[in-house]
Amino acid sequence: MPRDIPVGNGNILVAFDKDSLLREFHFPHVGEENHAGEPFRFGIWSEGHYSWIPNGWQVKREYLEDTLVTNVEWFHEELGLRIWVNDLVDFTENIYLKKLTAESVEGREIKLFFSHNFHISGNAIGDTAAFMPENNTLVHFKGERYFLVNVRANNKFGIDQYATGNGETWKDAEDGILSGNPISQGSVGSVIGIPFTIPAGRSESCYYWIAVGKNWNEVKALNEMIKKTTPEEIFKRTSDYWKCWVGDYSPASRRRLLGISPRPSNPRASIF
Repeated sequence: MPRDIPVGNGNILVAFDKDSLLREFHFPHVGEENHAGEPFRFGIWSEGHYSWIPNGWQVKREYLEDTLVTNVEWFHEELGLRIWVNDLVDFTENIYLKKLTAESVEGREIKLFFSHNFHISGNAIGDTAAFMPENNTLVHFKGERYFLVNVRANNKFGIDQYATGNGETWKDAEDGILSGNPISQGSVGSVIGIPFTIPAGRSESCYYWIAVGKNWNEVKALNEMIKKTTPEEIFKRTSDYWKCWVGDYSPASRRRLLGISPRPSNPRASIF
């Protein structure tokens, strides 16, 4: 089925539907092993009202200019809430990153909810979803496929609110409170919540990501790299990468802009 505004890097392809909900997650080869089952839902709780995208939301979809980075706007007139979403896959590492920027005319407290309905390796048999207290992350895994979920919001890293359960765990979010169930196996889903404060007349941003690998140590190391490098830098370097491809830059200029050495150790970076 055709998808809107996909993002990828050659190892990962993430594709969205017309409402900008994640519907396909391919790894380690584009077109093989779609690890997404049902849509990965996104919801907002505000002042006792809960809403799943796209119910009541206007959605506009495009890319940031000269990049393979999405530029999506969600607007809810009744809530007086506007959210901009930028999705990307890092150009060299196996990282899917989402930046969310929320704006409200009136200051308010909201909660953002991300649900995950992985069918790892194309089926939901034998999957595990678990909260990892050693680094406050959530991981879905089976065999040699690991998907680590983390966030940075309110000036800190880590997940505080979560739930794992069956494939309809996303419904746990609809009262604005998650159960905190730490582990589930079989046909499983998960959901995380992010309390979020929007100052009056201003916007506020947070970051969400999924690090992908073949074992726990790989995804754990990627998560630490994101924290050290910062999500902002991951966002900037990937945006710059695509602008380099579109722009009229010499190979040497591309290397300088992206911080790539003349003889990079990453084979895929050697395309420059």
